[in-house]
Amino acid sequence: MCDTVGETICRLTETPHSALRHEDNEAMIIDCHTHLNRVAGPDIADSVNALCTYGDRLGIERFCLSLGFGREHSPTPEEVRTHNDQVLEALAQCPERLIGFVYLNPVYTDSALAEIERCVE
Repeated sequence: MCDTVGETICRLTETPHSALRHEDNEAMIIDCHTHLNRVAGPDIADSVNALCTYGDRLGIERFCLSLGFGREHSPTPEEVRTHNDQVLEALAQCPERLIGFVYLNPVYTDSALAEIERCVE
């Protein structure tokens, strides 16, 4: 199962499978569910710095961000875009440690499909 998950992450991030292992073939530790709103800091830069500091302390090398600041029950397309913009800003700050997920609300199908296109490009 781990190889399957690792291979999936590689496909999604266009990262060679070997890049998820160290030179001694030890697996890299990846936190696969992280939200910016759960990390201390008043803004994205501070939150990313805190996240990386925690990761350094715990041996976590990569983080998958799945949400910016906020947590609406049924976000509007505008709120979804705001959260994804926050994740994209975080990715730009620390691309070597962060992997971004696209946040969507399937209630707004057309907007969700457009948001996937926007964020993946």
